Amino acid sequence: MARIMQTIQEDIDAIVPYSMHVSSRYLDLTKKKLELTRLPKENETLTQDEQWALGTPKSVLEPLLDHWLETYDWRAQESLFNTTLPQFRTLISLPPRTSNEDRKPIRTHFVHARSSSPTAIPLLYIHSWPGSFIEIQRLMPYLIAPSSPITTTQATTQAQEQTQAFHVITPSIPGFGFSDASCEPDFGIAGVAEVFSALMQRLGYESYVICAGGWGFDVARALAVREPARVKGVFTWNPMFREPTLGEDWRAWVKWQLARVTGARYPKLSCGYTPSEVGQATEREENMKAGRPDKEKKGRPLGPAMHQLFSLRPQTLAFSMCDSPVGLLAILLDLIATQGPASALAVRPRSPFLDPGELEMQDREYEAAGHERVRSDDTVKAGSNGRAGAESQLNERRVWTPTDILNWTMMYVYPLPSSILVGLLMNTGCGSQAPKPDFAGYDEHTSKPRALRTRYALSRWVSAAFVLKAFRHR
Repeated sequence: MARIMQTIQEDIDAIVPYSMHVSSRYLDLTKKKLELTRLPKENETLTQDEQWALGTPKSVLEPLLDHWLETYDWRAQESLFNTTLPQFRTLISLPPRTSNEDRKPIRTHFVHARSSSPTAIPLLYIHSWPGSFIEIQRLMPYLIAPSSPITTTQATTQAQEQTQAFHVITPSIPGFGFSDASCEPDFGIAGVAEVFSALMQRLGYESYVICAGGWGFDVARALAVREPARVKGVFTWNPMFREPTLGEDWRAWVKWQLARVTGARYPKLSCGYTPSEVGQATEREENMKAGRPDKEKKGRPLGPAMHQLFSLRPQTLAFSMCDSPVGLLAILLDLIATQGPASALAVRPRSPFLDPGELEMQDREYEAAGHERVRSDDTVKAGSNGRAGAESQLNERRVWTPTDILNWTMMYVYPLPSSILVGLLMNTGCGSQAPKPDFAGYDEHTSKPRALRTRYALSRWVSAAFVLKAFRHR
């Protein structure tokens, strides 16, 4: 009865507690589809790299299919997320853009965890595609709980930053997870920014910072431009900026060339660029000359042919992805592998973010898959300093356990198969015919990278606090 009441919202502005519960009917249907799966034959003479070059190997997919059918327990994962993630839903009404427009409210799902710290900063975490709100589950405790008090006699600014706490808000993008999709054909990045802005206002946050990457960064950027007085900073990673050209802005071009000549190794001559940015540009040029894939193609994780299908015929692709759980799993595995080395799916030292129970579960999963147990000394132990070990592990790709991968997949299988189509439309830029917002200093085609970096870069103290809070393991 309580679960039924969750869908009833008398007050349009009400914020209603929510718990995930996928109907058993859909769980049974998924199991039947998994049992009826027919996998194509695979050329066993190919090496692993050659198999990955053709797409997701059967040798990787088949064990996960068996794990999904025989071992994976969605109800247990559902209970875990309901226990660890305080979830809510509310109706967001957007103002009409024309005098005769009637915009339907969007029921928006979100995670909201407040810190007990009186100096906590509101942090809006925006997931990308493919992704979901469950990404915040392991990071959230480190963000909302202040660090241990500093005992040094002279606390430096850096030490004070380590005590920074955050109120965490993680909404599901409309059409993803448990947020309703918009029925507007031109609903895109600007529409999502409108919804999230209204959500933060309803929660009473007059100002906040944002953490987002990938497609979520586009939403964060739109929010920052929409309300620069409220958005105090944006924390992101690996943003892509085009290089300045002489014809577009000669001043920016001269600064860029100076940074390239010096390798941005000297602060006074770097013009705001970093050595890694210059190095990436040089690597991209070398790859293009040698005919190798450049980093620009990372925006096409399945190659030009599949990217064209994603971009130009998303509805066609959505039918097969919505109806076939294994087909969806294969595409997500390909996305994981193409964003990093194939070893991301193999046995590697375990993540320091896993608690003892998760470590034990991971061991069982690896053993069930026929792998050797990962040594306990490969993991940073709780309560130990372990700084060097933690840093070396953080420099490596994330370890994907079978449960991680299936949780990720299930958030697209349930509860809204439409999220697959929404993701394809949004991620490829064909979800909206409306013009992109003017980012006041950064244009996708003219590209003035330093303008956006200067205007919307997260202030040093918030950035340092976020990184330290997110990646410290005690």
